[in-house]
Amino acid sequence: MENEREESCDVAIIGAGLSGLVAARELRKAGLGVQLFEKSRGLGGRMATRRLGEAHFDHGCQFFTVRGDLFREEVAVWEERNLVAPWFNHLDPQGEASLLPERETLRYRVAGGMTAVAKFLGQGLPVRRQHTISALRRKKGHWELSFAEHGRTFRAPFLLSTAPVPQTLALLDDDEAPGIQPALEPLRQISYAPCFALMLRLDQQPRFSPVGFFAPTDHPEIATLADNAAKGVSSRLGAVSILSTDTFAEANFEEDPDDVTEKLLLASRPWLAGCEVLESSLRRWKFARVVVSHPDRGWLVSPQGLAFAGDAFGGQPRIEGAYLSGLWTAGEIRKIFATR
Repeated sequence: MENEREESCDVAIIGAGLSGLVAARELRKAGLGVQLFEKSRGLGGRMATRRLGEAHFDHGCQFFTVRGDLFREEVAVWEERNLVAPWFNHLDPQGEASLLPERETLRYRVAGGMTAVAKFLGQGLPVRRQHTISALRRKKGHWELSFAEHGRTFRAPFLLSTAPVPQTLALLDDDEAPGIQPALEPLRQISYAPCFALMLRLDQQPRFSPVGFFAPTDHPEIATLADNAAKGVSSRLGAVSILSTDTFAEANFEEDPDDVTEKLLLASRPWLAGCEVLESSLRRWKFARVVVSHPDRGWLVSPQGLAFAGDAFGGQPRIEGAYLSGLWTAGEIRKIFATR
């Protein structure tokens, strides 16, 4: 009976965010068997979109930029499929966004919400949602993955984690595979900052920005405000996403959600004047932004069949960095399997 509850593949991937999805796609192209495990119900990680009533909200990453040719080629495909479009390329000294001609710092929005890109990349990929890893063990040349919600065990000779690095390191702390702990030591310097995302359904359209984005300068509580209707994410007017600053989140992370909501509502009054809040929802992101990254594009512990990828690698902690990390790490894993 125990063997019936044990499954396997070539590469098990923790996390169905951008890095994990890109890596899975590339590894499958190379003929390798992959399986993605995602703890939440949706795909995309911090490329997150949620429904509140009849309104839709991006409540993680609000936009992305393009700087290199590799990512530009990928984004061109997304544009051809009308997944993404230019949003704004300029912030004035007060933080109001606009789309001006002949500007290079173009920010892209995702039509229908950031999760749409993840859904596109995830088409045809084997993803098991609501699978939270509770234990990782290296045994007899394989990784054994156990899950909090399920009794079965999954085995794979190679493991790629694209989850926030501290979460994976915590699962590996007790692993006694030879040489694994010294190889993980450089990753313990990676750190993240938290954030609150407050989603508000208002009785009318706010007027803080024509294009729907505002980033107040040096504000102690509010980092950004985004109008999801102006952005093209929500068909319902009055759908606003507010992201807190790192310092506010660090100081209030364990506070009662209702108290945090009240503080953010008070701080956002100057931009929501005349609007009544019909409904609200608060999300806590513990690993919202990479503060200290690793300079390498990914991290491999080849003798133990282990790799890490994500926006914490490559010194480019943004969506493009996550994409490039997944792409690079998949290429290195392909090389390892090619020599076996």
